[in-house]
Amino acid sequence: MDKETTQERVSSSPEEVGKSPVAHLNIRDARAKLSKLVSEMESSQKAVTLGRRNSPTAVLTSYSRFEPVLNGDYKSRLAFIVVENLLGDAPRHIRSPQIEELTRASKDDLLLLTRIEKLPLEKRLERDLKKNLGDRRVLDRLLKRHQIARVIASAREEGLYEASEDLTGRVDLETKDTRTNG
Repeated sequence: MDKETTQERVSSSPEEVGKSPVAHLNIRDARAKLSKLVSEMESSQKAVTLGRRNSPTAVLTSYSRFEPVLNGDYKSRLAFIVVENLLGDAPRHIRSPQIEELTRASKDDLLLLTRIEKLPLEKRLERDLKKNLGDRRVLDRLLKRHQIARVIASAREEGLYEASEDLTGRVDLETKDTRTNG
């Protein structure tokens, strides 16, 4: 991580934690708010780096977010890396099923997906990936979950998260249809 990126993510106070995907606290500030920070991590997909003089030395995140790394085999770890890279700020109900699905994918498909730097993809790259993937549905579902996560993030910004969460329950990931059952 270069110095400029680190500086962009640095937060100087515990109150700023939660406003960006990765915030930074000096250890002294974190120590005073540790109980509050742990509570926030339990209900969040965010992470906080801890360190001295704005230099990160540790990360505080929810156990549920990090669990696949601790308990998984290599495919679970690869799936976690893909999801962390591409859906890192998505809610848990988006991330967890994606990790489970990717864990069932072939090793070759997972390795191809680790090469994706960010979403959305350029059409040419999407076409090339689908041509080389053993199961192209893996990419289709990842792209759809990314779209859903973007809608949720947008709704959060507008204070409409509950409405967005309801809509995500209606999206059929196998097709492009949205069910409108009431």
